[in-house]
Amino acid sequence: MSYWVVYREQVTGELDISSYEEKLTADLKQRQLRSEYYDAVVLQQEDINELYLQASIESKKKMLEYEKNKNI
Repeated sequence: MSYWVVYREQVTGELDISSYEEKLTADLKQRQLRSEYYDAVVLQQEDINELYLQASIESKKKMLEYEKNKNI
């Protein structure tokens, strides 16, 4: 299974993502980043799927709302 460490530097707000095959490696990277003042989270495939689903639903809602307002 793949694991993604998603992190954001607290000062600049820049988003970064690293991929790892082992959970232990991802957890160690998260711990290292947090010690360097990064906000960091480890995501599994199920988490990525859920994010994709939620983003897709929101995107479709916005497209429908745009089309609805465009025709007014």
